[in-house]
Amino acid sequence: MNNSFIQKLIGLVEANLANENFGPEDLAKEAGISRSNLNRKLRFILNKNSSQFIKEIRLKKAKELLQNKELTIAEISYLVGFGSPTYFSSCFHESFGHAPSEQRNLEQENEPEEQPVQPKSKKRKRPKILIGLLVVLVVLIPISVFLIYKGSKNAVKEKSIAVLPFADYSPEEGTTYIINGLQEEILDKLEKIEDLRVKSRTAVEKYKDTKLSISTIAKELKVNYILEGSGQKIGDNIRIRLQLIETASGNHLWSKPFEKEVNNKTLFDIQEEVALSVADELGAILTPDEKTRITKKPTQNPAAYNYYLRGIEYMKLHGSSWNWDELYKAKQNFELAIKLDTTFAEAYVQLASIYMDNLARGELFKPQYLDSSFIMASKALLFDEKNSWAYWLRGTYYERTGMLDKAEEEFAKNARFEKKSKLNSRYMAFYFRFCTNEDYYNAIVYFFKYQETKTEELESERAMLHNVCYCFNFLGFPQTAKLYCRKLLNQYNDSLNYFYIMADIERTSGNFESAVNFDMKCYEIDTTKTKSLNNLLYDQILLRDYVNAYKYVIALENEYSKTGRDIEPDILSGYIYLKKGDTKKADYHLKGIEQKLLKELESNRFNEQLFHSYWNLAVVYSVMGEKRKALDNLKMLKNRKADFVWLVHCLNYYPCFDFIRDEPEFIELVKDVEAKYQAGHDRLGKLLKEKGLM
Repeated sequence: MNNSFIQKLIGLVEANLANENFGPEDLAKEAGISRSNLNRKLRFILNKNSSQFIKEIRLKKAKELLQNKELTIAEISYLVGFGSPTYFSSCFHESFGHAPSEQRNLEQENEPEEQPVQPKSKKRKRPKILIGLLVVLVVLIPISVFLIYKGSKNAVKEKSIAVLPFADYSPEEGTTYIINGLQEEILDKLEKIEDLRVKSRTAVEKYKDTKLSISTIAKELKVNYILEGSGQKIGDNIRIRLQLIETASGNHLWSKPFEKEVNNKTLFDIQEEVALSVADELGAILTPDEKTRITKKPTQNPAAYNYYLRGIEYMKLHGSSWNWDELYKAKQNFELAIKLDTTFAEAYVQLASIYMDNLARGELFKPQYLDSSFIMASKALLFDEKNSWAYWLRGTYYERTGMLDKAEEEFAKNARFEKKSKLNSRYMAFYFRFCTNEDYYNAIVYFFKYQETKTEELESERAMLHNVCYCFNFLGFPQTAKLYCRKLLNQYNDSLNYFYIMADIERTSGNFESAVNFDMKCYEIDTTKTKSLNNLLYDQILLRDYVNAYKYVIALENEYSKTGRDIEPDILSGYIYLKKGDTKKADYHLKGIEQKLLKELESNRFNEQLFHSYWNLAVVYSVMGEKRKALDNLKMLKNRKADFVWLVHCLNYYPCFDFIRDEPEFIELVKDVEAKYQAGHDRLGKLLKEKGLM
């Protein structure tokens, strides 16, 4: 009976083998039993839980498929339901003791040689068998009892929790920031507990004012507990009501809702009390250091804290709308908080973040803001030496000022004080950092590290997958880029970005007509239209079809007029107007871009540090016929540490460089860029071979 049950389960898993989302819940549903009963049966029969059972079947099937030499390891990983080839390789090694790439060789080497059968005495065979069976039973019975006991102990429910956005029932407007701040502070304190798995702010934010049931939210977030609450501010007092819910049963773990009336002075005590109460109810183990960090008050000044909460709210508003007025207000409120409490570490960190994030963009930019960010982060560490974010900001400062050794020291300190279970989040942060700095090789290194250590899908993973397609393409691996691009489409149904990336891959491969087809698909579903039109304009210029290119220039201008925006100066539009002989409009675009780029160089913005400003100035001057200026700006590209296929593609195909393409200095630069690109391409190729992906 047990054997037929296991065979039935194996059949169900094999029928859904390529579906990476097919998990324990799905297996239990198709088997017609509850997940808890499924786990209980598997523990009793095989001493495995359902996740282990599914993974084992996937890996055994992969081992069989490895006999097919025509399938790559990456293809096999997807065929057996692993979303990441690197994670597949890691699991395979853990299960079989060697990498998938070694399996094919092992199968040939370990093929057993045929041995002659030695006849055995029938007389002595039966006693030996009986003695052997007795020995096996004596050994296995106590071990089985131990393993079943151990399995039942391990079946304890995971301590995973989501703190949903609190509802604000205050009669007056303008108090929501206090209720929001209460939710965020409780979440922050719970995140400090290593024994808990707490969903991030970004993961829960979408459930604000949701109509979904608690069980649906829990299933989507994959958590076993949810803390929901509401608040109401009347005068100087705040009445809060919280409920801790076990999601599987829907039971409230607290016998009655946590309900209290507080004021600004006692708000910290409530945050601490709730966090400790939740930890206690879930049976989380707190270290002395964690308890100290939970009970530590960010400030002793309620008025300073009030300004801080207002600043956080303005930061959130800015993040959702990119309204620079909101950022100004955030900055002012953090400064007021520090004025009232000069030891307020978190307020310093928020200011440091504003200065750092607006180095490359926005009206707040000033050249000295990079130094200001470092000063504010350093002040934060004077009052909180374990503030991981402050170390991260200091590391970013050193990185952007070229002191890479010091940068790594600060990033190491960030890692030391970060929660261990956030390892995959930290790898993700490093990935985005390297993407931003156009260090695509190291971005891919950290992408693989993230894939190997991830315990759950994070909110930023979609953007991560999106960017890694470009990383592979830029380093000359278009087929690998397409593989991850299909994953982006299948996993997130993100057809718009799928078409954008595919267009870019085809464009950099020299397949301009194919790029046009993908960009047309983007245009059909792109609500803003401007990005798609820009890409289509670029495609036509690469095809040297200036008649159609002009049509896209006009279409772009029409899109600007629909939104009431002024037409922004643009190199491509200026180039086409020059081709049309309209010097007035050409000057508007080309002179306008020139002035903007010269300001970037004066102020040492991030684009200047990555040499984008020099590149774009070279394009402008080439189009304008100023040969010397164009070549002088292009020379600056020799200072780049690495180059990528997009740059090679532009230098070889971009019509805007026709005016200087035959110059010896230009030809020399092309060779330099191609050599740097080839070095990066070869380096990544070696890494992919090590990972078994080539």
